[in-house]
Amino acid sequence: MPDPQEHPGLAADCEVLLNVRDPLAGDAALNWSADVPITEWESILVSGSRVTKLYLENDALTGSIPPGLGRLTQLTELHLARNDLTGPIPPELGRLTQLTLLDLHDNRLTGPIPPELGQLAGLTLLNLSSNALTGSIPPELGNLAQLTELRLSDNRLTGSIPPELGRLTQLTQLHLARNDLTGPIPPVLGRMPRLGVLHLDGNQLSGRFPIELGRRYFHSLELDGSTFTGCVPAPLARWIDDLPVCPDGPDLCDNGIAVPDPQDHPGLVADCEVLLTTVVELGREMNWSVYTPITRWRGLEFGDSRVTGLSFPRWNLTGWLPPEWGRLTELESLNLAGNQSLTGPIPPEWGQLRKLRNLDLRGGQPDPLDSARVGATDGTGESEPQGHRRVRRQSGRADPARAGGTSQAEATGSP
Repeated sequence: MPDPQEHPGLAADCEVLLNVRDPLAGDAALNWSADVPITEWESILVSGSRVTKLYLENDALTGSIPPGLGRLTQLTELHLARNDLTGPIPPELGRLTQLTLLDLHDNRLTGPIPPELGQLAGLTLLNLSSNALTGSIPPELGNLAQLTELRLSDNRLTGSIPPELGRLTQLTQLHLARNDLTGPIPPVLGRMPRLGVLHLDGNQLSGRFPIELGRRYFHSLELDGSTFTGCVPAPLARWIDDLPVCPDGPDLCDNGIAVPDPQDHPGLVADCEVLLTTVVELGREMNWSVYTPITRWRGLEFGDSRVTGLSFPRWNLTGWLPPEWGRLTELESLNLAGNQSLTGPIPPEWGQLRKLRNLDLRGGQPDPLDSARVGATDGTGESEPQGHRRVRRQSGRADPARAGGTSQAEATGSP
């Protein structure tokens, strides 16, 4: 390389790559040579006078992964997938502290997963699938705080699923399928806020099915081949057909799923109980369940850990207006406009809704200007006497910003 004294870091990277070329390539040919400028070497990206990426996917490599790669200190991506590499994953890769992507899938690698990989704090994707790796899943992988995808399927891994994986709060996909894993599914996996794909099929997992998984909305959930006991939360029943559906009802609102940390939010537990008591009266299927977080129930708005709004315009609701809603003590807005099949009187219990400011019960297509407004006439929270409530033009609806992250559009969208 030209002017090595001006680029000592790149000169060091060049030396490393020349040393690992033959052990890595095996029978393949790479044009890495002292006679060729490093910027022209195939499958290498140089940025800021350092080697930052190696793209050697599907390059017919037949060697092994040299420990010396751990000296490429500015490497951010290492792609060695779809080759014929053999031997172990060197622990020295744990020194690549700038690495964000490590993809070694579809080789013939053997031996354990090095715990040192848990030191790669910036890693967002770790793909070691389709090899012949053995041993247990290192709990140190739970230290990869930025990880969004963990793919370890199609190996020969044994032992249990480490509960430390539940610390991966950024993880969206967890693939552990077709190994020899045993033991239970850690309930903590149900607390991973972004997990949407969970593939555990082809193992020998057992134990009680963790109802905590009902917290998550899964795009894909695969559990075939394992034997579980207990019951499955209703939202997951379409994925699991060999277990009964867990009972559902208002007396289970404190199960820790509908309302996380229920002991800290007794008011929201009470709101959950009221709503589940009345869900059948609404005459249509809702996604309200004690196995679905209440913040994902459709038609609700929230503020200060309480239900502050119900919005069901043109939802084709039927039946009578539920008097139990009078126990939603923090309710500020109630929109039932356009539900022509709702019948019966306005329940007198709704007079207990001291904070209600907006009540819309119009039938047919809602008029954008008119609404019925129940409650205080002077902003004091005192209700007018029954029979003297006034119909006024609406001066404004509940502030979406107080809905705990649920926008008015989301709450009132088409059912």
